[in-house]
This record gives sequence, C-alpha cells and structure tokens, in this order.
Amino acid sequence: MGNKKLSFLCLAVFSLILFSIISVSALETANITVVTPGASGTLSGASAVFNCSVVAGYEAENWTTAYIYLQSASLTANTTETLMATVSNTTAYDFNGTLDSTTVEDGTDYTFKCSLFNGTDYVNATRTGITIDNGVPTAPTISPANYYTISTSGTQTITGTVVDSKTTACTYTIYRGGSASDSASDSGSGSYSGSSCTFTKAFSTSADNGDYWITITASDGTNTTSSSVSHLNVAFPGVGGGSLPLSVSGDGTTGVNSNAWKWAIGIIVVLVIIVGIIVMGKKK
Repeated sequence: MGNKKLSFLCLAVFSLILFSIISVSALETANITVVTPGASGTLSGASAVFNCSVVAGYEAENWTTAYIYLQSASLTANTTETLMATVSNTTAYDFNGTLDSTTVEDGTDYTFKCSLFNGTDYVNATRTGITIDNGVPTAPTISPANYYTISTSGTQTITGTVVDSKTTACTYTIYRGGSASDSASDSGSGSYSGSSCTFTKAFSTSADNGDYWITITASDGTNTTSSSVSHLNVAFPGVGGGSLPLSVSGDGTTGVNSNAWKWAIGIIVVLVIIVGIIVMGKKK
C-alpha cells in the first residue's frame, strides 16, 4: 500500500506540473489578445490608446503588469524594440493605457508587442503591420538648382532632400516640356536612404534637348507630399555643330543661345553700315 500511495502522489504532482505548463503555454499562444490596435491598425498622437486582454479563466496566473513595445521591420530607423508604456491591469485580465506614438517615426511596418509579467514569467502577444501616422511628409527640396543646364553628355543624378522621420519611400516624374507622353519623359520609384531620395537619367545627344519638368514625391506609406516643379535644361549642339544650344530664360521658356543672337545682331549692324556707305558713295 505504501508503494501505491507514493506512486499515486508522484503521479498527482507530475500531473499538476504538466497542467501548469500547459496552462502557461496555452496562455502564450491563444489566450492573450491584442484588442487595440486592431489588425492593420493605426496609432496616432501623443495619447494613442492600446488594450491587451487575457481570456477569462486565465487571470489566476496573476499577470499584473504589461510592457508595451513598438518595432519597425525595416522602413524606419526604429528597428530596435522600443519600450513605449508600462501599465498595470485594470480588471482581472485587461491592460488598458496610452502611448506617445510621436516619439517614433511614421511607417507602416511596425510590430506592437504586449509583454505580460507576473513577477516571475513573461508571456507575449504581438500584432504586425501596424501603422504609425503623425502627419504628412515635408515636401522634398530638389537639386541641382532650378533651371540648371546640362551641355555635356552623361548621367545626371537628381536628389530630393526629405525629412527622414516623415518619409519611408519616394517617387519621381521628369517630363520634357511638361508632357508625360513625350518619348524622353520618365517616372518611377526613387532610391530612398536617410534624408535623400534620388534617381538618375542619361542625356547624350541633341535629341535629348529641351526643358524638363521634375517633381519628387515623399511618402510615409499613408500620406504623400510633392515638391514644387523644378526645371532642368538640356542643351547639346546638334550633330556636327549644326544647331545652336537652347537656353532657359527666367520664366522657363527656351530659345536660341543668347550669344548667337549677339553675333547675328552684330552682323546685321555691319551690313547696314556697309550698305549705307555704298549708297552715300553713289549719291556723290
């Protein structure tokens, strides 16, 4: 009988331990719910509301404190897990509170983590694909400067300076004469890194000549802001030097190079003087 009682006692203790492990495991995987933010949810402002909930029946695990974290996958500089709030349970199994979302960069790839603690153990619940949205991006500033002229064959890099904390991607348009249908026009996604959005375009012959209209648009994944239009003048001589390069005036219009006009006017003046001398000679 003694051996049977000992065996029964060992079995009971083992069962209790196993039940405890299963209970914690079940709590980790199925019984903590991130209520707010919801799926594909958004956190905005200095008092963004969150809620984590433990399913009724598991509150006896004594989860008394919740630690709230945010982490961006790759789109922002906040790729390290950041503690955003610490909150005690408001009922037997609810953890409600607010966090200041303005302390992290805008982006659409955040993970929200609710880490519950009972004085000994931690269990975590997460929700991915969370958006932080605290306003629109600042309009990019384009370089080279407005009305910059290219007269040498090569590839031109065009840069839009942006505010890093408000930007996660950018697009561009470069339209000759403002027309998207022109064969030399182009648009697409720029290369974004830090405070710069860049793209390149090759210019090689007089066939590329013209006034190009450029815009760069910054995006935080939710909102967009476009730069003002910047002009780029491409002015190559024609094949064999047969055509004069174009120049851009202050209002953005194109015309024949101003030095060529000076030569033409000078020639006309000389011709008028010669004709006048000839006429005067005949009258004598």
